[in-house]
Amino acid sequence: MGIEVALIVFSLMINVLCFVYITKCSATLETVFEMLAHKKSTENHLKMYDTPKRFRARTYEKREQSNE
Repeated sequence: MGIEVALIVFSLMINVLCFVYITKCSATLETVFEMLAHKKSTENHLKMYDTPKRFRARTYEKREQSNE
């Protein structure tokens, strides 16, 4: 009788831990997607209001930074 109860409690604990882990990961993924979407919209906003010359200069700076 005691072994069955211990197994049930153990399996419930495992389920709770998995549930917490999954919800935490999905929240993290959600924030990552939000950050990516915000970054993309910010870049588009900058492109709209930027002169082509400044945009080319900034693109060149980004290339230099990525090459380092």
